[in-house]
Amino acid sequence: MMNFLTYLMHLAGSGAVAYYSASQIRDIKTRPNILAGFQLAESGSVPF
Repeated sequence: MMNFLTYLMHLAGSGAVAYYSASQIRDIKTRPNILAGFQLAESGSVPF
């Protein structure tokens, strides 16, 4: 039961973050900063 509850919480959290990120990218004023942040995170990751 606890595992299912954890799964639901993870699902709700992921959905909320995805919705917020999508709304930020959709907004013309915040789009450059969001995309620059994504690029910085990508360049800092270890290539496989």
